[in-house]
Amino acid sequence: EDIRLYLQQRIEKEALDYLSPHQEALVEKAEGLFIWLYTVVELIKGAEIGRARLIQSVLANAMPKNADKNMETMYLAVLQHASGHEEDTKTIVRSLVGLLLATSETAPLPISGLYAFLPAHQRSLLSLDEFTNIVMKLKPVLKLTSRRDGTARATKLDSLSQMLPNQFVVQAYHLSFLEFLKRGERVSANGPVRHTNEYWSDPVSLARNMAMACFEIMETGSRIESNDPSSPGGGLRFNICSLESSHKANTDVADLQERVARFISPELSYSALYWAKHLAKSSLDSGAAADDVIYGVDVNAFPDMIASFLHSSRSLYWLELSSLTNAVDIARDNLLDLMALSDSEVRLHINFYLARIRISLCLTGARCFL
Repeated sequence: EDIRLYLQQRIEKEALDYLSPHQEALVEKAEGLFIWLYTVVELIKGAEIGRARLIQSVLANAMPKNADKNMETMYLAVLQHASGHEEDTKTIVRSLVGLLLATSETAPLPISGLYAFLPAHQRSLLSLDEFTNIVMKLKPVLKLTSRRDGTARATKLDSLSQMLPNQFVVQAYHLSFLEFLKRGERVSANGPVRHTNEYWSDPVSLARNMAMACFEIMETGSRIESNDPSSPGGGLRFNICSLESSHKANTDVADLQERVARFISPELSYSALYWAKHLAKSSLDSGAAADDVIYGVDVNAFPDMIASFLHSSRSLYWLELSSLTNAVDIARDNLLDLMALSDSEVRLHINFYLARIRISLCLTGARCFL
């Protein structure tokens, strides 16, 4: 009765009259699973054409007493609807949900941040506005949360279209969607191992894409072209927040949070916080992974990337940003994650970096707690 009442209230409040003739059938097919019915309603509501055909397809594909399979079928239908008939769009959708999976273990990003983490060859296929439109089509499986006050906006996505790219972080609406992205049968028929979930991404390749993007963003900036002069740009740099004095504690800078928002893009902040988390999952000593080509990743390039970062002034500016964002503890964890890597060359660079930090602190008389 609760699920029937839920559907009735949505039909009445949102004027979803086209669902009324199918109300009982949808309630029966839901088998008490609210998340299935929510996803169905959002998918049909967001369809611009062919709603009747979509409803019939949903009802026909729902199998009795098989809630888990029905949920996977529904998630697949949402992804296929967002992909359309273009192979390039399908590739973008696959990368997008991969990014959602990767950031679910760290921190969510706004749409502009997710766009920045797309591989370069995929960003060249579409603008940020076009990417935003794809995110809108994935509305049935997403939750948007205000970066300012933490307010969830799961069912009002349409009214927020002008504010989406950088003001709301994007997450999966339900944990079952993330589990769906991780799952799928692996089959091998006298050849390479394949994955039957066409939107699945190899986790190692995904981690490598995230780590590589973090290094690039920390070096050059957001990876997003903007005509807005107030948009934060550039990578890690000295006195990134343009503070008038270095003799004040962060707590004594009255407008520090405003400066952080103005000068540090979400993707730069994310990169500085989580580059090592993704690097630690990149299996650098295991050779090429299944989806490295799709993500444009060259595993052999990582040692030079790590050395270039740790042996440059950017590594010191990274500590500065960590302090400004109150994340020195995460910077410490980053170094511990790297020390746990089996790659001896990486550990050598880390030890060199730590020795450099100790010498700098001794010469300046400063104190740092890592």
